[in-house]
Amino acid sequence: MEFPSESTLQLSYARGGSIVKQFAGFVAACSVGAVVNYLTTINVWQLTRYKQFAAVIGVLAGTLFNFAASQFLVFRAKHVRR
Repeated sequence: MEFPSESTLQLSYARGGSIVKQFAGFVAACSVGAVVNYLTTINVWQLTRYKQFAAVIGVLAGTLFNFAASQFLVFRAKHVRR
Protein backbone atom coordinates (compact mmCIF):
# COMPACT_ATOMS: atom_id res chain seq x y z
CA MET A 1 0.00 0.00 0.00
CA GLU A 2 2.36 2.62 -1.31
CA PHE A 3 0.03 5.45 -2.31
CA PRO A 4 -1.33 6.55 1.10
CA SER A 5 2.07 6.68 2.76
CA GLU A 6 3.70 8.43 -0.18
CA SER A 7 1.01 11.07 -0.56
CA THR A 8 0.70 11.91 3.14
CA LEU A 9 4.03 11.25 4.82
CA GLN A 10 6.84 11.82 2.35
CA LEU A 11 5.17 14.47 0.23
CA SER A 12 3.26 16.47 2.83
CA TYR A 13 2.97 19.50 0.52
CA ALA A 14 0.69 17.42 -1.73
CA ARG A 15 -2.01 17.09 0.93
CA GLY A 16 -4.06 19.96 -0.45
CA GLY A 17 -4.55 18.39 -3.87
CA SER A 18 -7.39 16.24 -5.09
CA ILE A 19 -6.82 12.68 -3.90
CA VAL A 20 -8.61 11.26 -6.94
CA LYS A 21 -6.39 13.23 -9.33
CA GLN A 22 -3.27 12.26 -7.37
CA PHE A 23 -4.26 8.59 -7.28
CA ALA A 24 -4.97 8.55 -11.03
CA GLY A 25 -1.59 10.17 -11.70
CA PHE A 26 0.13 7.72 -9.35
CA VAL A 27 -1.48 4.72 -11.10
CA ALA A 28 -0.56 6.11 -14.52
CA ALA A 29 3.04 6.77 -13.47
CA CYS A 30 3.40 3.30 -11.98
CA SER A 31 1.90 1.74 -15.11
CA VAL A 32 4.53 3.45 -17.25
CA GLY A 33 7.13 2.35 -14.68
CA ALA A 34 6.01 -1.25 -15.17
CA VAL A 35 6.55 -0.88 -18.92
CA VAL A 36 10.01 0.61 -18.28
CA ASN A 37 10.77 -2.37 -16.02
CA TYR A 38 9.63 -4.88 -18.63
CA LEU A 39 11.41 -3.29 -21.60
CA THR A 40 14.64 -2.83 -19.66
CA THR A 41 14.55 -6.45 -18.51
CA ILE A 42 13.94 -7.72 -22.05
CA ASN A 43 16.75 -5.60 -23.52
CA VAL A 44 19.28 -6.56 -20.83
CA TRP A 45 18.16 -10.20 -21.13
CA GLN A 46 19.41 -10.21 -24.74
CA LEU A 47 22.83 -8.92 -23.68
CA THR A 48 23.64 -11.28 -20.83
CA ARG A 49 23.24 -14.94 -19.99
CA TYR A 50 22.33 -14.15 -16.37
CA LYS A 51 18.57 -13.74 -16.37
CA GLN A 52 18.46 -12.70 -12.70
CA PHE A 53 20.82 -9.82 -13.49
CA ALA A 54 18.48 -8.64 -16.23
CA ALA A 55 15.55 -8.82 -13.81
CA VAL A 56 17.39 -6.80 -11.15
CA ILE A 57 18.36 -4.10 -13.67
CA GLY A 58 14.74 -3.94 -14.86
CA VAL A 59 13.43 -3.61 -11.31
CA LEU A 60 15.92 -0.83 -10.57
CA ALA A 61 14.99 1.04 -13.76
CA GLY A 62 11.26 0.75 -13.01
CA THR A 63 11.74 1.82 -9.39
CA LEU A 64 13.80 4.85 -10.33
CA PHE A 65 11.25 5.83 -12.97
CA ASN A 66 8.37 5.45 -10.49
CA PHE A 67 10.18 7.57 -7.91
CA ALA A 68 11.02 10.32 -10.39
CA ALA A 69 7.54 10.37 -11.90
CA SER A 70 5.87 10.49 -8.48
CA GLN A 71 8.23 13.13 -7.12
CA PHE A 72 8.38 15.46 -10.11
CA LEU A 73 5.07 14.91 -11.93
CA VAL A 74 2.36 13.54 -9.66
CA PHE A 75 3.16 15.07 -6.26
CA ARG A 76 5.15 18.11 -7.35
CA ALA A 77 5.04 21.27 -5.31
CA LYS A 78 2.96 24.09 -6.77
CA HIS A 79 5.57 26.71 -5.96
CA VAL A 80 9.25 25.94 -5.73
CA ARG A 81 11.47 28.35 -3.81
CA ARG A 82 14.88 29.07 -5.30
